[in-house]
Amino acid sequence: MTENYLTGSTPPPGGESLETEQDKAQLVKGRQGRNLLRQAQGQLHEQAAEGQQRIAKKLLSLSDEFRSMAENSNQGVAADLAQQAASRVRDAGHWLEDREPGQVANEMQSFARRRPAVFLVLAAGAGLVAGRLTRGLKDATAGDSTETAEPATAPGLGRQPARPADVAGYPSYGEGVPAVADDQAAYRDAL
Repeated sequence: MTENYLTGSTPPPGGESLETEQDKAQLVKGRQGRNLLRQAQGQLHEQAAEGQQRIAKKLLSLSDEFRSMAENSNQGVAADLAQQAASRVRDAGHWLEDREPGQVANEMQSFARRRPAVFLVLAAGAGLVAGRLTRGLKDATAGDSTETAEPATAPGLGRQPARPADVAGYPSYGEGVPAVADDQAAYRDAL
């Protein structure tokens, strides 16, 4: 039996073939890959659990705010609605707090299969609320940051400050460019 070795190399110790060494290398790579996969899965699980706990705490805090609103308002429909909202939000917070991320995902899938229309409506509502919150936070941070002062626009024309294309002498066909060129506007005013 003839074994092929790389030119200039010596046979592996103990009479092992080159294929056996390659098999060992593949085995080590496979184990390393599995270890990396397990680590990534563990980190994802931890991050999901932390996010879930943060959401549960925010729901419980929101429940406390609703309860406070109900206690501070006059007895009536608004107080009853705030009390009901506080109760439901608190239940949702406790439910979320007591579950693992995998359990929450399974429950959501099960609910979506049983009542797809309700699930879609709730998902759309949650998306709208999240979008509004994100937009509100973005607007709030934009208002708090120091804004650069821009030159005033010309009265009546609505022209924005010059952009690099305007400075280079090329027309810029974007927002804020008047529909009539400046020299045509001057001609029109002269008539």
